[in-house]
Amino acid sequence: MNLPVLVPGVLIAAGGVGVLLFPVQFIGFTRNRLAHPGGKWFAGGIRLVLGALVLTGSEGASHPAAVAAIGALLVVVGAVLLALPRPRFEALARWSVALPPAAIRVAAVAAIALGAWLSFAAGGGAPV
Repeated sequence: MNLPVLVPGVLIAAGGVGVLLFPVQFIGFTRNRLAHPGGKWFAGGIRLVLGALVLTGSEGASHPAAVAAIGALLVVVGAVLLALPRPRFEALARWSVALPPAAIRVAAVAAIALGAWLSFAAGGGAPV
């Protein structure tokens, strides 16, 4: 069992399930979180931490290259969010919370699939 990959996988999948079931509450939570000056650090920091965990555990996964690519992508997205000037970040955040609940549900299904796949790869899933 590869905990540095399993934990982010479970968190991503669980977050996706929560958003899928309660998209309106997620939008409200996101609006409240992003209204604070630390919202940018929250959004970018979570991605950086999850990406770093996935990257550190990628060698022990059943698909190391794919898992490392996902971890690197998470790190890059987190770094970009942190590097964005505050007005640009706020514009991006306003756009994302203005999406209809159906679009948010589609993203939630993608998060569930990604988290489930990471968890499967962490558990030593079927090697290629």
